[in-house]
Amino acid sequence: MDHHQRKSGLRRSSTISFGLLIACVCFLGCGGDSGSDKATATVTITIQNGGEPVTSGRVELETDRPGEGSGGDLNSSGVATLRGVTIGDYSVIVAPPVIVQVPGVPVEKKPDQSAFPEKFRTRQTSPLKIHVEEGSTSKTFDLKEAT
Repeated sequence: MDHHQRKSGLRRSSTISFGLLIACVCFLGCGGDSGSDKATATVTITIQNGGEPVTSGRVELETDRPGEGSGGDLNSSGVATLRGVTIGDYSVIVAPPVIVQVPGVPVEKKPDQSAFPEKFRTRQTSPLKIHVEEGSTSKTFDLKEAT
C-alpha cells in the first residue's frame, strides 16, 4: 500500500468514525425521557397589591418535583404568562425585580420593596398556591389580602 492509499484509507476511516459519533450523540441527545410526555399548560398569573397591579418583579412557580416549575417577569399590567408548565400543584413566589448595578452607572429608580412582603419570596413561607390544569390556567392574587 503506498502513501496515497494509506492517507485515503485514514480519511475514510475518520469520516466513518465521525459519522458514527454524530449518530450516537443525536441518538442519546434526542432520545430518552425528557419529560416531554407530561401534560403542560399555559399559566397566566396576575399580581395585585390592594387592587393595584404590581408592575415589576418576578413570579415563580415552585414545587418539590425535580425539574418542574416555571417563572416569568410581571408586565405593566401585573401579569406574568408562563408557558409549558407541567400539570400539578405549585407554590407561587413573588419577588422584587433584580437590579444589576453596573459600576459607574447610577441606578435610575430602585423598586418599591414594600410591594413584595418577605413571606411571598420563598416556597416555604408563601401562602399563595395554584393548581395547574391541562390547557390553560389563570389566577389573580392580591398580596394585601393574602397577608
